[in-house]
Amino acid sequence: PERRGKARAVNRFLADLDPAARRVVLVSGDVLPEAGSLARLLAPLEHPEVCMTGARPCPDNSRRDLIGRIVHFQWDLLDAVSRRRPKLGEMVAFNTPVRPIDPHSIVDEAALEAQLTQAGGRLAYVPAARVRNRGPSTWSDLVAQRERIRLGHRQLRATTGYRVTTHRLVDLVLPTLRFLARHPLHAPIALAAAAVELWARIRAWRSRDQPTIWPVLESTRIRL
Repeated sequence: PERRGKARAVNRFLADLDPAARRVVLVSGDVLPEAGSLARLLAPLEHPEVCMTGARPCPDNSRRDLIGRIVHFQWDLLDAVSRRRPKLGEMVAFNTPVRPIDPHSIVDEAALEAQLTQAGGRLAYVPAARVRNRGPSTWSDLVAQRERIRLGHRQLRATTGYRVTTHRLVDLVLPTLRFLARHPLHAPIALAAAAVELWARIRAWRSRDQPTIWPVLESTRIRL
């Protein structure tokens, strides 16, 4: 009857798992997996060292405006980062057992990363497992989304000590330079994306709130 946050929904789902279940897949409600992506996502879990896998989100935003180009750049950069140091989201798979995550978390996939790697398990990014998503199409939604993610990662770091691979801006410098070396014409878009990220992080730094329930960002919904 009321929105209580995705983390609580994930915990309710985990509590209802069949005890015989060996693997779990979580798919965000606003993405569409491509054909064959589920099998590709599950395959690395056959290796005993791998505890969690993640798909590659591919935005379907138009590239005709600046916001759309920034969104594509953000996800292309995350793809480049994740191929070296996995950062998982949108569609993930993992082995059981798994404990409930912090019900106040707003970064559920990162919270699962933190838990599952504590025992020494390895994350695996699976770029061939593609999911279609929709990035923001308004400036307010773009900043709000980045601010929300930053707040969630900061909270996770404070409560668990776990730091996602994109937590520090310095961690993004080398991947960005490598990306721009291959795509030099994207430099203006990279500067615009950096400005958005910096402003969102400043807003998160100034914020004293850590809400569990956020307003829905309507422009990020895929329309079927």
